[in-house]
Amino acid sequence: MINNKSILLYFNTLKYLKLIQIRYRIYYFLRNKFLGNQYNPNALKFSSKLSRSLLLKDELTSVKLWQGNNDFCFLNIEHSFKNGIDWNFDLFGKLWTYNLNYFEFLLQADMKEDIGLNFIYDFVDKGEGASVGLEPFPTSLRVLNWIKFLSKYKVEDSRIDKSLYAQLHHLRKNIEYHLLGNHLLENAYALLIGGIYFDENEFIQFGEKILKEQLQEQILDDGGHFELSPMYHKLMLYRLLDCINILMNNKSKVSVELQEFMLSKATQMLSWLDEMSYMNGDVPMFNDCSSGIAPSSNQLFLYASKLGIRRKKIDLKESGYRMISRKEFELVIDIGIVGPSYQPGHAHSDTFNFELRLNSKPFIVDTGTSTYEKSSARNLERSTSSHNTVQVDGYEQSEVWGGFRVARRAFPLILDSSDNHISAEHNGYQNIGCVHQRTFSWIDSQIEIFDKMHGNDYQCKAFIHFHPSVEISILGSAVQSKNGTITFFGAESVDIECYQYALGFNKTMESKKIIILFKDELKTSITW
Repeated sequence: MINNKSILLYFNTLKYLKLIQIRYRIYYFLRNKFLGNQYNPNALKFSSKLSRSLLLKDELTSVKLWQGNNDFCFLNIEHSFKNGIDWNFDLFGKLWTYNLNYFEFLLQADMKEDIGLNFIYDFVDKGEGASVGLEPFPTSLRVLNWIKFLSKYKVEDSRIDKSLYAQLHHLRKNIEYHLLGNHLLENAYALLIGGIYFDENEFIQFGEKILKEQLQEQILDDGGHFELSPMYHKLMLYRLLDCINILMNNKSKVSVELQEFMLSKATQMLSWLDEMSYMNGDVPMFNDCSSGIAPSSNQLFLYASKLGIRRKKIDLKESGYRMISRKEFELVIDIGIVGPSYQPGHAHSDTFNFELRLNSKPFIVDTGTSTYEKSSARNLERSTSSHNTVQVDGYEQSEVWGGFRVARRAFPLILDSSDNHISAEHNGYQNIGCVHQRTFSWIDSQIEIFDKMHGNDYQCKAFIHFHPSVEISILGSAVQSKNGTITFFGAESVDIECYQYALGFNKTMESKKIIILFKDELKTSITW
């Protein structure tokens, strides 16, 4: 039933969309409704001599996704296909089906040529009925993984090439302009590398055009990817390094200008990742971010080094993150926007969120991401209460909903910054006349957080989530652990509750969080 609240929700979501997104949503909907998906490999003129194996040096291998026979494990869920592979299998949600159709398992170290080819042939035979697999996003990743696998074994097979060529044509006609963001980059990477593989100017030129535009827009001046997820940053960097690898080791019609542009963007992205990584190579779990999906920071640093790409020292700025790294602690703070404004699908309601490591061990953590399915768990993981920040009068800072949507959202403003403190405010509660100001300050063995609510008399809750390895107890207005002590000044109450910490997709572990009830002002002192 549509009411004023839902109308406002849609209005505050849709008003940020770009015109191109709206136009293509309508176009694709009408075209597919009246003409179908139009995937028809037999309708294309194709020469088996078009393709050529590509040389990739020192490329990364995949984790073990194929378990033997027709047994797979994606997103920490195992499944065995007893009667042949169903490429539309959806029992575990669409993301699991997507992962099956990515064919990333072709890149795992123990994948043999004959086994990999049998999986490819199976998809070729069933391809026209693989509706999920023919969506542009899984098509983009599958194209890349097939080409890498076929090139590794120097496979020349017109049957496979015909299907691959048709998939690229299908992708070319279904570019994800309705979504933009990382999806559009994946489309472009696939078209560029597919164009080099088939020596097809149309694919190369179209992929090159999108990459020039989107890398310029999506990579911020400090090197961060504009969706502000360390996981997606690593995935986009990984794909960029593969492109550079192919361009370095194979003759192509790609312009020198694009090659140099890619190298500069890769350097920026590597430098940002270096600055955002903890000493052991882990990254904060901000926004949609989960373990076991993207290559590790150290893997990407090594891969880039083998390609001759070096990191530089940069200052985190445009991405809104700040990493303070000292001998005894690592503190990372999120003062970034909900972004990008027209595609915040991977954003959380987490303004002024932070993570803290003491002596290189996780102490205060982001709860992470365990699912993309539209569910109460997805809503909870994106909510204000699942982050180390403040909720006012039960309202969300940013109105996350529908799995991948954001309506009303918080806009932060940095007020003051120096070597040992940073102060900012956000307007996420302006609908109730409140502005939240938070100040972080730090010295070698102490961190202080000061929260102040500007406006009327509000009932506020601050949340702090602990890593599962941390045992805590409450003593008055303080929380004690073997790692450190957190003392609250201005708290009305301090309570311990349980929450589910995401170890990865579909894998959680019970841990503890504290909820601090206060009005107007709260000072939090963390000592060790």
